[in-house]
Amino acid sequence: MKRMLPFVLLFFIIAYPVYSQQDRAVTISGVVKDKETNKPLQSAEIILSGTNRGDITNKSGLFSLQINKGEVVIVVSHIGYEPALFRFKAEKDTVLNVELKPEVFKVQEVIVSAGMSSQHENAIKIDAINAKEVLSSAQNNIMGAVKETPGVDLISRGNGITQPVIRGLTSNNIVVLINGVRLENFQFSVNHPFMVDEWGINKIEVIKGPSSLLYGSDAMGGAINFITDRQVEKDTVTGSVIMKGFSNGLGYATGYNFMFSRGKFYLKSSGGIKRVADYYDATGRRVYNTCFESDEISATAGYVGAINNFSIFFRQLRPKLGLYVPDFDTTNVSGLFNHNAWYQDLTDRLFIATDKVKLENAEINVKLSYQQNNRKLHSGDGVPIDMNMNTVFSDVNYVYRLNNNFEVISGIQGLHKVDFNNDAPGKIIPDATVKSGSAYSIARLHLKKHFVFQGGGRFDMRSLRNDETGVQKDYNWVSWSAGLTYKPIEKLLVRANVASGFRTPDIPELYQNGLHGDRYEIGDLTLKPQRNIEYDLGVHIHGDKAYIDVSTFFNDISDYIYLYPGNCDKPCYFYAQTDAYLYGGELSAYFRPFSNLNAGATFSYVKGEKQNGNYLPFIPQPKLKGVIKYRINKVGRFEYLFAELNPVYAFAKNDVPQGELSGKPYFLLNLKVGTDILIGQNRISTGINLQNLTNTVYYDRLSTLANFGFYNPGINANVYFKLNF
Repeated sequence: MKRMLPFVLLFFIIAYPVYSQQDRAVTISGVVKDKETNKPLQSAEIILSGTNRGDITNKSGLFSLQINKGEVVIVVSHIGYEPALFRFKAEKDTVLNVELKPEVFKVQEVIVSAGMSSQHENAIKIDAINAKEVLSSAQNNIMGAVKETPGVDLISRGNGITQPVIRGLTSNNIVVLINGVRLENFQFSVNHPFMVDEWGINKIEVIKGPSSLLYGSDAMGGAINFITDRQVEKDTVTGSVIMKGFSNGLGYATGYNFMFSRGKFYLKSSGGIKRVADYYDATGRRVYNTCFESDEISATAGYVGAINNFSIFFRQLRPKLGLYVPDFDTTNVSGLFNHNAWYQDLTDRLFIATDKVKLENAEINVKLSYQQNNRKLHSGDGVPIDMNMNTVFSDVNYVYRLNNNFEVISGIQGLHKVDFNNDAPGKIIPDATVKSGSAYSIARLHLKKHFVFQGGGRFDMRSLRNDETGVQKDYNWVSWSAGLTYKPIEKLLVRANVASGFRTPDIPELYQNGLHGDRYEIGDLTLKPQRNIEYDLGVHIHGDKAYIDVSTFFNDISDYIYLYPGNCDKPCYFYAQTDAYLYGGELSAYFRPFSNLNAGATFSYVKGEKQNGNYLPFIPQPKLKGVIKYRINKVGRFEYLFAELNPVYAFAKNDVPQGELSGKPYFLLNLKVGTDILIGQNRISTGINLQNLTNTVYYDRLSTLANFGFYNPGINANVYFKLNF
């Protein structure tokens, strides 16, 4: 913790002086109405970019927000309506009359990961998943909700152990974040999920393509940002209670959200528990030791002023994940949720301190984090593996805006990570240290009316050291990106982007040598850094009755790092490198034949090949996903009622590497029914999500349990209930 002291001092040096600058504040007020009916909208959210400072409209649609003078970006949103984004220079008290258009299709999301911008301003499309979509997901872990994004799939070893795949890249090639802070854990092999759960999540943003400018090395394939921040309304007490039940595995989950604010101070807390038993495949066979449980609690304390936005966030997540192994002894299984042997016992604690200072035409952002990660592997012989990882991270950046036509973000980042083994006899990786520092700059420029240019560069230095042998690896590199959006008319948008990435070999890839679970993995000290250049092109067309979105990419990778199976007494894997390329894309098309009926489909395809013509591992099957949704608004106390049918067809995939099963075609049918009920000022969201209605016997080729002859889960019902108060 001593290494954080200089950053903490900087944090308070920046924070302290601004509390006395309230004479620079102005008031933004106004009314929010439905554009078609001209009726005021209650419960619309108003939020100031760069902060979670906000307000909520009353019954008359009125709001009032105190902000600092200068260039500002204000976002107005409401469930069922397209969000509105306002950029202007606030020099005096201002009245905004906002008209929101009912949302027919999800085409103009406001994106936080790209610096609070509209979807149409980004050269790479960023997909957003809101809290309601997470709630109604039929999956019993949050990555299942992410899987619904075109171009994203999951490697799974049962329900609890999943890893996202973005356009054919996974594990160390993508970055998972909470509120923009990278989650650091022991990320090697497909048995290790990223440490995140659904409690307190307000939005998920999925960035497809190299994202190393903001998030650093390892974001070659993309990033997934889980966002807990939400607007803070003065002098209120709000909260929610959430309950879920899963039929396949007899699982349940219950959690809460709570927020209290008084004046400029607020306190938030979220948490929950989850228990899911072994699942049954469509043949009725129990897949032993796929049960899991998870406990999470988080809290945020903060100050929201016209100039300053300060917060401290803490989260503790403790999952226990059953790990199927071929020689698992089922005779000792004593209960649905009990872990007797072969399970991962994980603990992750994350502290994040942020301070955002709003100046006249700029803002200063300081972000500090400290993460503790512990991983124990319990086998039939006790605890053979017990590892710790402690990470300190800092990010300080300066954002400058000029006339809302030009924005530049420049910053520095630092990371210090220490991995060490405890007293358990097993040692997969040695005690090791990672140090890195970087500087970056990213600009967005609005060119006349139709063009938006964005681009930038980043310089990184990284050192990895084996503390036991003293062997050290040092790297430095430059990455860059350049993109353009062209909007010749209101309903047509063209995106183009080219970006580079650079990923150093990670500690397990260099130094690993040990058995965990049912496999032995061996690192390679001769591994070179992995580099890539990705080209993206997209076209988006939308109207009142339909929209089409097409995205294509080509990813050229030098020295791609991968695992390949070797010949050993037990399953063993070695690291190797090759030049490779991935290409493919996503197609989305939706239309509205009637006012209450939407229909459409998405198609995702990716192919990965090595330079010698062989194939890359863990490339998902091409999938066609349909949707037919019928919705009725305002029926008595029911704000809306909806029914949604989701057919899924996975195409055959036979171009697979050695050691992986080919993908056989399969068809699934899913159904979702739900409603929102208004009782006074309270809202109840409830519904049921049915997966694999026809109980299809199938396996997805990204399920690692298929290698042991197990199919994917059979029919599953997820019943959910959420009370907002």
